[in-house]
Amino acid sequence: MKRKLWTLLADRQPVAVVAADCLPNAWVIVKALQDSHDVPVGGGTMEIVPCPRTEASRTTSRARRLGCADTFLACLQRGYFILSFGGLSLDTLRA
Repeated sequence: MKRKLWTLLADRQPVAVVAADCLPNAWVIVKALQDSHDVPVGGGTMEIVPCPRTEASRTTSRARRLGCADTFLACLQRGYFILSFGGLSLDTLRA
C-alpha cells in the first residue's frame, strides 16, 4: 500500500500531517486524533487536503531520522509522531 501525506486543516490552519493510502483512511486517523484530543474536536471547519510538497518532504525527512517513516499515522504540528491509537495502527488500516 502506497501511503500519501495529507494535511489536516482546522479553520484553515495546519494542525497535523496524516499518512494514509486514501482519503477515507485519513479521516479514520483524524477521528482518532480528535478522540485523543490531539487536534481540535469541533467548533470550526476541518478539512483534509493533499500535503504540500515542502511540508511532505520535511515531515518524511524527520520521520526517517526517527526511524518511523514507514509506520507513522500522523505528525502533529508540535513535531510529535503518532504510531498508533489503541487498536488503530498501520496494520489495522491495511486489513
